Amino acid sequence: KVVKQREEEILVAQTEVTKYRQEALTKEDIAKSAVQRAQNLLKQLQEKELQLVKQLIGGTGTAGTTAVGKANYENPPPAYVKGRIEKIDAKDRNLVQVSIGSDAGVKEDHTLEVYRLRPRPEYLGRLRIVEARHQTAVGRLMRSPTGGQAPLQEGDEVASKIR
Repeated sequence: KVVKQREEEILVAQTEVTKYRQEALTKEDIAKSAVQRAQNLLKQLQEKELQLVKQLIGGTGTAGTTAVGKANYENPPPAYVKGRIEKIDAKDRNLVQVSIGSDAGVKEDHTLEVYRLRPRPEYLGRLRIVEARHQTAVGRLMRSPTGGQAPLQEGDEVASKIR
């Protein structure tokens, strides 16, 4: 009777060992797969960073997209231009239409300085042009990290440089 009971216990123990061994092998395969996926993603990230650095240095001849998003990014049109804010987007108050466009030399990714002269002179920030049409352009305000500027208004002035 005792021998039979021990044989049953041994059989149950062997079944559990087999079960846990299979679980361990499955988990090990999952871990190896995750490590391989992470290594592939790291390699892709390194390649993209290298491409970005080349682009920022000037390898492609276009403005780098990362630099464009920074508040101190500056890329004025080659000739002096001056205009006004005509419309402000109702949903995104930092998106505006200005009265000068590609006919005046404004192109996509150019920057324009925004200021107000009345009731008191005030610098409002810098617009990055996101779309240039013949007579008008659409720009997005790039606020400085310090913030604190007044909201844009129709009639605010824009220029390639503040003189």
